[in-house]
Amino acid sequence: RSSRQLIRHGHVFVNGRVVSLPGYRCKQGDLICIAPRVESRRLVSRHVLATRTKRAANTFNKSFSALTPVSEYAKVCPRNLKILVLRNIKPRELLLKVDPMLVLESFA
Repeated sequence: RSSRQLIRHGHVFVNGRVVSLPGYRCKQGDLICIAPRVESRRLVSRHVLATRTKRAANTFNKSFSALTPVSEYAKVCPRNLKILVLRNIKPRELLLKVDPMLVLESFA
C-alpha cells in the first residue's frame, strides 16, 4: 500500500519522467529511480529500512555503489535508489495460479 502511495504522490521516475500510476508497465531497459528531492529520498529510505527482512538486507546494503543483480529481472543500486529492468517477467514464470477468465469476470 505504501508503495502505491509513493508512486501516486510523484516520488517515482521511470526513464527520467514522473510516473504516478501504480499499474505502469515497465519494459526491458527502463531505469526506475526516486525523485531527486530530499523529501522523496528520505521517505523511500525510511520505507526500505522499515520493511526489509534479513534476507533483503543484503539487497539494500548501502555499501554497494554499483548496480547489483538481485534477480534475472533487475539490477539495483541502493545508494542511488535506482533499479534497472533487465527483462520482463512472463506470466508463466509467476508462481501464481490465476484463472484469467475469473479476473476478467470481476471487471465485467
